Amino acid sequence: MATGPHVWPATWNANWIWSEAPARISSPVASAAAPPEELWNRFCYLRRSLDLDAVPTSVPARVTADSRFILYVNGVEVARGPARSIPERLAYCEVDLGPYLRPGKNALAALVRFYGAPMPWWRPAPASLQLGYGSFAFEAPAIAIASDASWKGYRAPYRQDVPMPPMLPVPPLEIFDARDDATGWTAAEFDDSSWQPAAVLSTGTLASNRVRIPVEPYSAMEHDNLAPLTAIPVVFNEKTRRVIAANDSYDTLAAYKAMTDSVSGDSLITYETPETLATPWVEASGPRGSMVDIYVGEDLRGNGTVEIQPRHYATRYILRGDGLERIEGFEAVGFRYAAVVARGGAQVHSAGATERHHPRSGDASFLCDDDRLNAIWRVGARTLDLCSTDAFLDCPGREQRAWLGDSYVHALLTYVTNTDWRLVRRHLRICAHSRRGDGLLAMVAVGDFSTSSTTIPDYSLHWVRALARYFEYSGDAELIRELAPTAIGVLAAFERYRARDGLIRGLPGWIFIDWAMTQKSEVVGALDALYAAALDDVAM
Repeated sequence: MATGPHVWPATWNANWIWSEAPARISSPVASAAAPPEELWNRFCYLRRSLDLDAVPTSVPARVTADSRFILYVNGVEVARGPARSIPERLAYCEVDLGPYLRPGKNALAALVRFYGAPMPWWRPAPASLQLGYGSFAFEAPAIAIASDASWKGYRAPYRQDVPMPPMLPVPPLEIFDARDDATGWTAAEFDDSSWQPAAVLSTGTLASNRVRIPVEPYSAMEHDNLAPLTAIPVVFNEKTRRVIAANDSYDTLAAYKAMTDSVSGDSLITYETPETLATPWVEASGPRGSMVDIYVGEDLRGNGTVEIQPRHYATRYILRGDGLERIEGFEAVGFRYAAVVARGGAQVHSAGATERHHPRSGDASFLCDDDRLNAIWRVGARTLDLCSTDAFLDCPGREQRAWLGDSYVHALLTYVTNTDWRLVRRHLRICAHSRRGDGLLAMVAVGDFSTSSTTIPDYSLHWVRALARYFEYSGDAELIRELAPTAIGVLAAFERYRARDGLIRGLPGWIFIDWAMTQKSEVVGALDALYAAALDDVAM
């Protein structure tokens, strides 16, 4: 749960930690590059036991990671993040631990994931000595706890040696081997005496007295100022159940592609649910080493199986074999159908999902005497919900990229459906943080495409117009003062290409204009019109 306003100092008492030190180090003046593949898709467990005589009324804590974390207190999930951000402006979230702590023994625990490969919602930090390969930071001053060597670490049993799917929008597959899991590791009663002390990571700063957080490559960390994502239960409705040929392929995607009906073998259950953005889960039992695979998609094939392209989402759970076991996907994904395959004698007892998106507050509604218009409003509001997380998404299923042009419409809809506009402010900021050296903005805010050589120039103008609309609705002059230099820089970039006749000529980049075939034209009338509108907005 979120706390009230808390004034956090710029510097932290925390250290960057991981379950173990990385196998390599990097010079702080080395050129930026993606981490080597052997460091991709790393997971670790971190935990800290503590005894409390009494629990303060409020225990504000701040927490962040490179790349993502889930934080637990006494076995209960209390936060996940951080919100997408450029590495230099790495976001942290705030949570009040008070409601989850108790007198006596307690445990803080975190599951942390490092992507390594650029993701649609994440880009690697330039490595600096031991930082840039996965890290976690936490502090709660009210109970004098911060991340340091007093924490314990354990390499989480997710397989790293898994082939990458053949599509850019897809995160590395999640293959969890519970045979090597530390069962109950988030609970206060768990015995972590066999775990090693967490590794305190060092940065490669050239200034030896500047080693406290924030430090390069995360040099200007900031509060995300966002509401926690929802955690709404999603019910699965079983559609079909069939037997398929047994397949214990190491490659989960290849196993799904090769699936055929059979009189004996593995079990395939297909579920349906209203379109959602969620983390799917399954409860299952079976012999040690048996497996459960989860696949999701937005359509069904002609034979009734789930179409998993283009997302190629897949999660595999290898059972311990000691009773009922539960696994939930780490990444939220958009889907309508789920396929659960029980392999090697595993049995599925239940399945569902947890919906995770930015909450919609207030009581905005629409009602008229035309039921079709009422339905359109409801569908539109629901679509906005599923495209709102730590940014405005182009779609919850295929990409989850934060395209700048799409977000103009998202923001307009937010003003009439939601009384909480924090996500609008956050999105405007991360777009500005993705500014290029030529003054234009990246076509995607904080993601793999935000560092590409090309951009969509008209999306920079849409951002300028979105900033103007925000001021019209909110009157928030403080944010305008903060972001106005970026808007002026966008206009200056366009002015370089304004000819004597007043038209924009020969502008490089992908002149998108909603998929119109305009990029080969020296003068694009629609682009000039959009530029004129942006000029008018800045002059308002």
